[in-house]
Amino acid sequence: MTTRAALLTPPGVSAIATIQIAGPQCLDILQNIFRPHKPDDTLSYSSEKLHYGTLYENEDILDSVIVATDPTKKTVDIHCHGGPRIVQRLLILLQTQNVEIVPWKQFLSADSIVAEVELTLPLAKTRLAVLALAAQHPGGLTKLLQAKIDSLQNEKETLGRVQERFTELLATFQIAQRLLHPPTVVLVGPVNAGKSTLANTLTGRRQSIAADLPGTTRDWTAQLLDMNGLPVNLIDTPGQREPCDAIEEHALRLAEKQIAQADLIVLVIEAGEQETEIIHKQKGLMPSGKDILVVANKSDLLDRDDTAETTMADIESKDYFYVSALRETNLDQLRSAIVHHFGLTDFDPRKPLIFTQRQYDKISEILNHTLSTEDVIERLQAVI
Repeated sequence: MTTRAALLTPPGVSAIATIQIAGPQCLDILQNIFRPHKPDDTLSYSSEKLHYGTLYENEDILDSVIVATDPTKKTVDIHCHGGPRIVQRLLILLQTQNVEIVPWKQFLSADSIVAEVELTLPLAKTRLAVLALAAQHPGGLTKLLQAKIDSLQNEKETLGRVQERFTELLATFQIAQRLLHPPTVVLVGPVNAGKSTLANTLTGRRQSIAADLPGTTRDWTAQLLDMNGLPVNLIDTPGQREPCDAIEEHALRLAEKQIAQADLIVLVIEAGEQETEIIHKQKGLMPSGKDILVVANKSDLLDRDDTAETTMADIESKDYFYVSALRETNLDQLRSAIVHHFGLTDFDPRKPLIFTQRQYDKISEILNHTLSTEDVIERLQAVI
């Protein structure tokens, strides 16, 4: 077995960085490069004791560090200062000790649901995502797969019925990807439609400068927010119009790139006369094939019955609906419409969820109708 190491903390400047060494030679390597500060510290390593000392590169001091070891798992965690130069020198030093440096994802490769939960939890940006992942072991996915194994072994269910259930289960993978990898929602529309006010209200902070002056927003801004449990990367863009100078022209070109990459476009217009014509014109400026949700903002300036609270049925039956970013009218309905678009309207975090590519690939194999019951049971056990 090769002794390997990886940087477990994000790259870049930070207060502390953590590098883990794993393999049969990890303790020997540590003794080669590390000297404890306490003279009576005999380096009788155990997982219950931390060691404070100095790393040496030959006889040159590299850094003062805290070391944690686990002889049972054959791992060493080195907590050093987080400057990129220190981290780089330490990794190079480990290479001179015949340690293979690998990316953290490869280093922490998971082959069980419980390990995948631990590895994936840092990607969760919302409480709903954390709850969904935490529910998958020992309940959720683990419980379901174990139940199907028992059912097949005791002949309580046919193989075909079990495979039908897994066809439904595979559909949850896309939902998991939305929870772990925030979709991009881009606000677009003509100048002075209130996009920046809407962005600020949705995020609960001043994401964009808002004013009743055309061209106030010169550049796109982005903010990650929790939208009813769905993490969303919300982007506000400059108003669509003929640019008045080179700076605005450049800003609009940058915004076009964000629009082209959007998972959902929210077209914001100002409520009032000629709504239909404005929507038709603005849609013509959008990239083809993009999903577009249209809202008429500033409904507080109107005196009309159809600006009242909108239901999901109304949203699905109409081309657009009314909101007021200033008065926060219908914003809950806007959030619900966005969440509905990404398929999380009735999402229950307690239910089984396929949340890694490994799980998806292995369960997809189970749908192969040439497999025997024993083969399916073996594959289910491998997933768990």
